Amino acid sequence: MKRWLSALTVLIAGMPGCATVSNAPAVPTSAMAERSGISLETLRKGHGVYLTQCGGCHELIAPDRVKTSDWRLLVPGMCWNAGLTRADEALVLKYVLAAKNK
Repeated sequence: MKRWLSALTVLIAGMPGCATVSNAPAVPTSAMAERSGISLETLRKGHGVYLTQCGGCHELIAPDRVKTSDWRLLVPGMCWNAGLTRADEALVLKYVLAAKNK
């Protein structure tokens, strides 16, 4: 638990103004779905959870601003902290990783 909290603290401290328009989370596209091998519907659901649940507590970070290994560490911890289901956690992780490689 302390590990993901420390990683999140470092991440947020090093990213001032991360919710500006140029850093907005990518909207899922068919190209993103094709590249990632994840359905567009699944990516849209993950994007929705990311916007409403993650964005409901703090400023959103564009997925490409965070390393894959950090997303894999942060998402489970943050979802647990927010009381999200494992299904929503999986959707968010699929979305951020697909959006990272847009």
